[in-house]
Amino acid sequence: MGKPDPFGLPVFAPFLAPVAAGAMLLAAAWFWAVGLKIIKVRDLSMTEIIVVRQLQKSYRVLERRAGLMGSVANLFAPRYREVQR
Repeated sequence: MGKPDPFGLPVFAPFLAPVAAGAMLLAAAWFWAVGLKIIKVRDLSMTEIIVVRQLQKSYRVLERRAGLMGSVANLFAPRYREVQR
């Protein structure tokens, strides 16, 4: 635009941004690959920390009573039964 650069940078300075971005992308990809290799090595050498045997689920299920009085009774004194799977 005919105005001098206030920072005194050379003319090709604006074109360095894509080059710097490409260098950062390559560095990030390299760190990513190295990190994945480290994780794979650690996974192979890890032993079991938690062992679970005979795992079961149990649910508390509301036993519904019949009628209007039964539904009111369920509000104040609900009865539950345990279901195991």
